[in-house]
Amino acid sequence: MISLPAGEISLYGLAMAAGCLAAAAWLIALARRKGIKTCAAAVYCLLCGALGLLLGRAVYCAVRFDRMFYDEMGDFSGLLPFFDVRSGSVNIGGVMLGCILAAPLAAKLCGGKAAEYLDGFVFPGLAVFVLERLLEPLAGHGYGVFLYDSPLARYPFALETYMEEYALAVCFLEALLALILMAALGFLKKKCKRSGQLFLCALALFCASQIMPESLRHDDVLFIFIFARVTQIFYALMLAGALIAALWKRVPPKKAALEFLLLLLGAGVCIGAEFALDKTNLSHLLIYAVMIVTLAGMAALILRAVFRKKVDR
Repeated sequence: MISLPAGEISLYGLAMAAGCLAAAAWLIALARRKGIKTCAAAVYCLLCGALGLLLGRAVYCAVRFDRMFYDEMGDFSGLLPFFDVRSGSVNIGGVMLGCILAAPLAAKLCGGKAAEYLDGFVFPGLAVFVLERLLEPLAGHGYGVFLYDSPLARYPFALETYMEEYALAVCFLEALLALILMAALGFLKKKCKRSGQLFLCALALFCASQIMPESLRHDDVLFIFIFARVTQIFYALMLAGALIAALWKRVPPKKAALEFLLLLLGAGVCIGAEFALDKTNLSHLLIYAVMIVTLAGMAALILRAVFRKKVDR
């Protein structure tokens, strides 16, 4: 989640605002190299900000409806808390969805292809994610399992909680994985000849790499049906969307269905791993290893589809 706490809103908010403005300038510069007009790229940035915040906030408030809109006596207090960014958070899955939906809107309003806008979003978007995760400790979030007697119980591997104990710095792990992904995409983009390929590669690798760290979180995590983390569900759905987009009109329906079933099988393994973490005495290292291998296979399946050169017959 992207957190917006009341106590740190000035420092956190100003840093994020500056980072988003820098990312927007970067996106506009990249777009100009691709032949997209400055005004069109600027419109896309504005749509990303508006839709990202709106949907990110909507997801958080929908899951935490009782806490956000009801007082301590159980009485409905109205919907005004939705607009108070000092209360609660903004879900990263909703933000990502807003930025994706902004692309076809920008293309319709200003011309060009939605895929071109999304390709331009990749590196600035990842940079904003890295910045947010690095700043997350200012919001009092970003920590995972407690590290009582572990040699890792020190900064930057761990964060000191309000109980004066150290917990795994999941936010820094997620930022590191995103930085590694940015470096990998710097080499991979040379192979991306068609519009949208870079974005689909980034989406697949980002979501696959972030699902497991989200499982390690113990802070203000959004849950559905007790065990299901909202952000993980968003990542899984976006993996499915990336595969569908990669296969669309390039693979016969039967073969596309088979590959989609393989993705669903991987998702089932990951769900089973989440259950095993809470309901069994199996080694957590073994469970996470199975999850990592499965997610890597899912990402590889999508990348194979993205770079498929012709329709299989």
